[in-house]
Amino acid sequence: MPNRLAIIALAFVCVAAVHADDHFIIRTNVPSAASDLARIPVSADIGIADMCAALEVDELPLDTTLAASETPLDGEVRGLVAQLDRVGEDQARVHVLLAPEPAGPREITVYLGDPPDGLPEPEALPQVQVSMRGDALDVTGEGFSVTHDPAKMAGLPSAFGFTETGKVFDSFVLNDRVYNKGMGGFSLRYDPEPEVQLLGAGPICIEVQVSARYLSEAGAAPDSNPRATYSFRYYAGSPLVEVGAAIEQDSAFEWKELHFIEINFKDDSFTHWAANDPGNLTEFTGSQKSGSGKKWGALVDDAGVLGLTGNIKTWDHAEGHGNYLHGPWVGWSAAEARFRAWLWLGSGDDAGYTA
Repeated sequence: MPNRLAIIALAFVCVAAVHADDHFIIRTNVPSAASDLARIPVSADIGIADMCAALEVDELPLDTTLAASETPLDGEVRGLVAQLDRVGEDQARVHVLLAPEPAGPREITVYLGDPPDGLPEPEALPQVQVSMRGDALDVTGEGFSVTHDPAKMAGLPSAFGFTETGKVFDSFVLNDRVYNKGMGGFSLRYDPEPEVQLLGAGPICIEVQVSARYLSEAGAAPDSNPRATYSFRYYAGSPLVEVGAAIEQDSAFEWKELHFIEINFKDDSFTHWAANDPGNLTEFTGSQKSGSGKKWGALVDDAGVLGLTGNIKTWDHAEGHGNYLHGPWVGWSAAEARFRAWLWLGSGDDAGYTA
């Protein structure tokens, strides 16, 4: 598991969409390190008006699936499925899943109408599903479930389930916040009126977008009105969850601390943590010591693993500030900030750990 956490940081593909006639093309590059992954998610944003003008059509088929194909270097055409969703007034997003090999440049053709005769049938997709429970969204993926409930954590994840073992982790707070000494902290989870939107409903990607304000526990907002929009993308057949954040404030106020993905808990929901080296587990003992990793970190017990890519921090003191797994922790004085990371949710044999 953790080796693949490091790989996904390398394997994420940068895409650009070009177009011609009744189809458009996604070009990307897959590094050789991605061969350890079962599937590579590829996503590209498209300007709807520009694409319609280029193709000389009145509208695009949105919120649907389309036929697609790829011709790798070995020359054997592969049939694929593309998911095309409207994600803004003039913005669409296309998702496809690729085999990890061959490494190097890859080109995917997405057909707006009927595909060419003789195109091979695509492989059956593994399932990723979303269901409504009142105002809450429950996403079920490869060995995990995640709840987005506007009444809890402002719609950010409030429960992680590990399907194979039945473990449910819901005793944490997602402590994403801004902080200044003398002012205190302002957290997203205190917003009583977040906006939770389902931007994509599968079958390739479930995308949940959450918008909330940074507020004090009493509900007060700082003068600069900081706010954030998070995107959570859950891909079919993958235990990885892509998380992006676009953070804004009305004026360039200086914050000493801006926190992105702080999973904080004050119990024994996870007994160990690891970073960078999957063979090196550290037990939570209340040591009041910090840990760090430059590639990935993970919370671990014998029923599940919750990992996070990037430069991470941990803290060990459940009876004090809490145990935590933490992503970026930076100063912020600009009008905008952007973050991106991947979560890993694994249990059973796929978790890759015995704590």
